[in-house]
Amino acid sequence: MVLESLISPEKAEKRPWELFFLGFIYVTLSILLSILIFEDENISVLIVTFVVMSSSILIYNTLKYEKDKDILNINELNLLKRHAPLLLFFVFLFSGFVFGYFVWYILIDTFPDIFGTTVSNVFNLQIKTISSINPSLVSESFRSSISGNAFLSSTFWNIFINNFGVLFLSFIFSFIYGLGAIFILTWNASVLGVAVRLFFKNYIFNMLINSTSISFFNYLSAFSLAFFRFLVHGLPEMLSYFIAGVSGGIISIAIINKNVDSFDIILKDSFILLLISLALLFASALLEVYFTLSIF
Repeated sequence: MVLESLISPEKAEKRPWELFFLGFIYVTLSILLSILIFEDENISVLIVTFVVMSSSILIYNTLKYEKDKDILNINELNLLKRHAPLLLFFVFLFSGFVFGYFVWYILIDTFPDIFGTTVSNVFNLQIKTISSINPSLVSESFRSSISGNAFLSSTFWNIFINNFGVLFLSFIFSFIYGLGAIFILTWNASVLGVAVRLFFKNYIFNMLINSTSISFFNYLSAFSLAFFRFLVHGLPEMLSYFIAGVSGGIISIAIINKNVDSFDIILKDSFILLLISLALLFASALLEVYFTLSIF
């Protein structure tokens, strides 16, 4: 298959930055194919499904490659070092997904007649999800006014518990389905990409209210701020989901391949990875509440 043969797990881990462009290509092809086949229908979930299909074989082969590392190297102190290339793999792939959704939201919103559809059809569910979490992003006013230690503490635990549910699903889906977590991760990338675009759009709109013209520097600063606003806590949060998915995925693949002799090693590594993912999730919730929401 063409998409599956673009890059191997070994090459992906040696040159992870290529995964950014591959992620962008996956999103681009998925959006264009969905629009071509279903035209004006609501295609939000279909696009995510196509992205998952495009990347599933590469991710399966990469997880299998990581599982083999656990069998060959039983030194627990080198656990993070062994799996660090895989984490970079996911970070760049996920970033490519996010950037792809961001770019295509702009293109379809700017040229709806050319594509024969609108953003409300292509990104309908993402917009609804964002609206339910942060309605201000979908309106013209986007600045948060969260303050007060008690309120921040309550918000922190609400966010952490909600994100813990996603992390748990990432682990369970990967354990049961092998690649189940990739759907959750792809969906989160689509929501994040649309959220970045909405923040960018609202930021420019607010600048236009106070100015008659906007320079290239203003657009560049808005672009940088939009990505910074979400990725400063979004990347460690997604990384925690990645690690939880890897934790469940390597167990699943070990069972499929009947690695009975080395199963205890794989299980121990999986448990340690799960603990690391929880620590990252806790840190990302702290960043989101006490940094991102306090500033933006």
